[in-house]
Amino acid sequence: MLEHAGSQKVFNQATLANFLGMSPSTVARIVEPLVKEKIILYERFDQGMKIFALNEGEEKTRILIDFYTRFREL
Repeated sequence: MLEHAGSQKVFNQATLANFLGMSPSTVARIVEPLVKEKIILYERFDQGMKIFALNEGEEKTRILIDFYTRFREL
């Protein structure tokens, strides 16, 4: 998700799991604390579909994006 910062990329749980090469249940477990910290926005849409996006308005998220960007430049 950090690779898509600034692009307003939105994932459903299954697509995010596929993108990360993980099971949807693993994604659900991992994103739970990130949602609680407001780093990831979460919404149920339509018939229970879970939608995730980076919360780029949150300072913690911007710090993580900056760290990730600088780390990739090494």
